[in-house]
Amino acid sequence: LLAAIGVLGWRVQQLETLLAPIDAGEALRPVVVPRAKLSEVERATVELFRRAQGSVAHITTLDVRRDFFRLNIFEIPKGTGSGFVWDAHGHIVTNVHVVQGADRARVALSDRSVWSASLVGYSRRHDLAVLRVPGAAGRVKPLPVGSSHDLLVGQQVIAIGSPFGLDYTLSTGVISGLGREIPGAGGIP
Repeated sequence: LLAAIGVLGWRVQQLETLLAPIDAGEALRPVVVPRAKLSEVERATVELFRRAQGSVAHITTLDVRRDFFRLNIFEIPKGTGSGFVWDAHGHIVTNVHVVQGADRARVALSDRSVWSASLVGYSRRHDLAVLRVPGAAGRVKPLPVGSSHDLLVGQQVIAIGSPFGLDYTLSTGVISGLGREIPGAGGIP
């Protein structure tokens, strides 16, 4: 233990030496430069995110269990994922792997309200599931949906989500291929 404390003290001393100013009267400060103006593509991406984030939903799935001794029913968190508001009736589109095997689901909307959701339907083949949040109808903001029949390899794509319910995120990429089916869980293409 004394050896570990001695090594730690030596490491701290080395760090202090590295961070010490070159001249005692001169503090080392990083040079801070103003952010450059946003490019046209960046402005479009920021605006798309601003418009779409209100349609993002965070989904938490739960398993229902019964206490063996007291027979009380309780919920155990199972998983989380993102989805988006499909229509004004409270339909939420997510992935099958987000809700698969869960007993219950809850949906948190962009206004931080949380609602019980029911599974309406799913397609394992396409890894898509639809939940319904009936009480949230009128509070939801459906995401405008575009056409996919004329997509081209190399076009930019943007994914907006709410992983872990912590915050909204945006990732960019490109369409890498069209007309492909990749086998999913259980070998279902």
